[in-house]
Amino acid sequence: MRVLLGCLLVFCGGAIGTGLRAALGLVGPGAGSGGAAAMLLAINLCGAFALGLLGSAPTSSPRHERLRLFLGTGLLGGFTSYSALILLALPQGGEWPSGLVLGAATIPLSIVAASVGLRAGRGLRDGESRGRAGGSR
Repeated sequence: MRVLLGCLLVFCGGAIGTGLRAALGLVGPGAGSGGAAAMLLAINLCGAFALGLLGSAPTSSPRHERLRLFLGTGLLGGFTSYSALILLALPQGGEWPSGLVLGAATIPLSIVAASVGLRAGRGLRDGESRGRAGGSR
């Protein structure tokens, strides 16, 4: 039953994340002059930052594990898209020059964004801890 619940959480989160990415693609800049590549880079960097924030959360309870499955693996996994990046980088994809630049920039920039998110999450968590300790005096 636990495995089934985990799969369901990932499935539902992934559907929401993919829907969000598709909606941003529809309202964002068009496919000309690198617009799709820029939008995809922004989506991937925002997703990496959010994954860093999520990674800073404690994992001590089953509730936290369920949140990680739904938000991390599901929602943010569906929101970010490395498969779309590959399609843009293919010569038949139409925007392959900007797709190649996107491909070369995405991984290192995503690592930086995730690191910033992780530090921000830890800072928020540490600030809450100090606030609780100061309020209990």
